[in-house]
Amino acid sequence: MREYEQLGHMKEANHDPLRGELVYYIPHHCVHKKFRVVFNASCKTESGVSLKEIQMLGEKLQRDLAEIIMRFRRRRICISCDVKMMFRQVRIIESQYDLQRIFWRESPRDRLREYCLTVVTYGMTASAYLAVRCLIQAAREQMEYFPSAARAIIDDFYMDDGITGASNEDKAIKLAKEMKFALGGAGMKLCKWKSNSKALASVLQSGEPSALLLTEDDNASVLGLQWMTDEDEFTFVVKVPVVPAVITKRIILSCVAQLYDPNGYITPVTFIGKIIVQDL
Repeated sequence: MREYEQLGHMKEANHDPLRGELVYYIPHHCVHKKFRVVFNASCKTESGVSLKEIQMLGEKLQRDLAEIIMRFRRRRICISCDVKMMFRQVRIIESQYDLQRIFWRESPRDRLREYCLTVVTYGMTASAYLAVRCLIQAAREQMEYFPSAARAIIDDFYMDDGITGASNEDKAIKLAKEMKFALGGAGMKLCKWKSNSKALASVLQSGEPSALLLTEDDNASVLGLQWMTDEDEFTFVVKVPVVPAVITKRIILSCVAQLYDPNGYITPVTFIGKIIVQDL
């Protein structure tokens, strides 16, 4: 959280809430699997509603992931990248700061302080829309100068993950550099570059593993469609569930739904599980 303050992602509240003022304090806790702070805007206030409940969802701005994947595989040279900490690159207007107040101290010995989060916070109803809308706006502003890169950002990004490509290595390198420049002007840094071209991968100089997991699931570390860049093939990451002694319909439904297959590549396998559910 000290990093949040140093980067300007939160600031100390400059006054106590006034009577009738719209203020919300976001509870938070840490998770240890990948150590980070998680904010819970679903927590209800004394009025019985939460900040998440009163936010607008926003219209759908992105293409379907299945469509993005199909277009991705039409290119001979494929590239993927990730917007580093995308939500934290989008600042909210100052009049909304008090809706994202938190209590914080670095040590139990320190005085408890009140802070306002000044950027889009992960896990809220409007967060995804706000971040994606800013990504698209950054692309639109560069459309005149970098039309191919702007089109790729608008059409080939799913949230913060971009999967696109070109017909040859020269065009792919040019596209990657233009995308990097176009989003860099908006403070969005592209990272985790991957490609099925070793020449392109060396130019991008990414030290990330040579595989990309494509999934809508939060448990992306264990399940989902994976692109193996070295072989230039799709495969599936599967975690065999631990089945309890008593098996319920809910457990079977959960097991059948675990594999994320947006394009239906392994339907002959998952079809059997769906038949079992129908029989039940």
